[in-house]
Amino acid sequence: AVDSIGSSLMGFNPSQIETVRFGFEAGLGEMNLKEIEIMGADLKDLKMNFELPQEEIKRSFPHLELAIEQACCGCAVPIFSSLSRIRKEGGQLKGPLTIVAGKKSSLSGVKENLMLVGDCTESLSPDAYLKGCPPGEDGITRVFREFIE
Repeated sequence: AVDSIGSSLMGFNPSQIETVRFGFEAGLGEMNLKEIEIMGADLKDLKMNFELPQEEIKRSFPHLELAIEQACCGCAVPIFSSLSRIRKEGGQLKGPLTIVAGKKSSLSGVKENLMLVGDCTESLSPDAYLKGCPPGEDGITRVFREFIE
C-alpha cells in the first residue's frame, strides 16, 4: 500500500510501476488506491510530477532505442546509470543507436549501430557483445562513449 501511495504522489498510476504490480499480483499488498484507507491530507494536494528514467533518457537521447525489456536489474540499472552519466556530461549520440540486453533478446532486423550488453546477448553476436553478468557501469559507459560525439 505504501508503494502504491508513493507512486501516486509521484504522479504515476501504481499499475505503471512493475514492483507494485508484481507485489499486488503475488498478493503482497494493495494497488488500488480506492481500497486503501488514507488518513490526513488529500493526495491531490500533495501530488508531484516525476519522470520515469526511460522517459528522461528518451528525451535526452531521441535517436536511442532501448531493447532491454527482458534485461535483469543487473544490466538495466548500470545501463540507465551510464546513460544518465553521459547525459549529465552533455554527450550526444553521433546517430541512431540500439542498446540490447536480456535473455530472449532479438535484433529485429537491426544490423548497425548496436550495443549488445551482457552475457545474455552473446548468441546474437558472439564477437560483438559486452561480456559480463552483469558487465558493470564502467564497461557500459566505455562502450557507449564510442557512439557519443
